[in-house]
Amino acid sequence: MALVLYHVPGLVSSVCVHAAVELELSAEQLIVETLEMKDLHSDDYLRTNPHGTVPCLKLPSGQVMLESSAILIYLLELFDRGDKLQPAVGDPSRGRYLYLLHYALCTVYPLLAPLALQHHKPAAEQDEAMVARNADKFTSVVGPLLAAALGEQDFMMGSDISGVDCAMGKGLYVASRLGLLLLDPFPKLEAYAKRLFKRKAFKEAYGQD
Repeated sequence: MALVLYHVPGLVSSVCVHAAVELELSAEQLIVETLEMKDLHSDDYLRTNPHGTVPCLKLPSGQVMLESSAILIYLLELFDRGDKLQPAVGDPSRGRYLYLLHYALCTVYPLLAPLALQHHKPAAEQDEAMVARNADKFTSVVGPLLAAALGEQDFMMGSDISGVDCAMGKGLYVASRLGLLLLDPFPKLEAYAKRLFKRKAFKEAYGQD
């Protein structure tokens, strides 16, 4: 029996779908149940996930998993047996991989998500102080750290895409669409983001096909 991943294209569930598409998972392995925003508040979905959020992964046992980083790591542990998107357990680079994956979803994305919410409000209703504070933290702390982690590599873990890049995509996607020019001071990071956005799996996960 396949796992079921509840997903709204463009939301943070996209990081999990991105990895699933990169791995070319079949419907026998993972069913991606694509929802609309309004579906998250339906009685049917709230019975599955009372938080009304995505991603949400339903296991064959009926158990439900939440939290994007947990689901992403679980899917890779379960299906990426050839270690296409992750270093093997025991590999010296696995610590760095886990650190950057969690940093992407627990620090980078939460810093930028509120900016996206403010961006869609009328100018008179925007919290300018919060926008300035978060933008400054990105340009002074987070951006330099990410640029240093990337270095001269094509992707965060080297020449090939990994789960870290799937996790990083959501925050960078938000940063690129805010009109705040957050990536401008980091040309290599901006080029990396564009490289990521061009991938077929990214476009499918974010509903850009």
